[in-house]
Amino acid sequence: MMIYGLRERELILAFSKDRGPAAQSELRAPGGVAADLPDGWPDDVLVICDTIYARTFEYDEFADRPADLSYRMVGVAPLAAEEALALGVTGPLLRSTGVAWDLRRAMP
Repeated sequence: MMIYGLRERELILAFSKDRGPAAQSELRAPGGVAADLPDGWPDDVLVICDTIYARTFEYDEFADRPADLSYRMVGVAPLAAEEALALGVTGPLLRSTGVAWDLRRAMP
């Protein structure tokens, strides 16, 4: 799943690299950059957005196949409620063991 995300990240990085400093989010230049984005950049952004949107269906397809994700995660490193309390586990992991304790609700 992570590799899918890297594929989309490369699209965005290529866009930033090809457009220079004006498109790079990490750039902080007092007074602005020397050159603005070139003509046609909104079309390139739309192509990236459309590509990423189309590929989100691949994410859904991958994540919805029970044999791929859930099968590999069920029963892996099970944690009993007593063990979780003894280890000082908190938050969602503690609640996943069946302990109905949420500090935010118990002591707001």
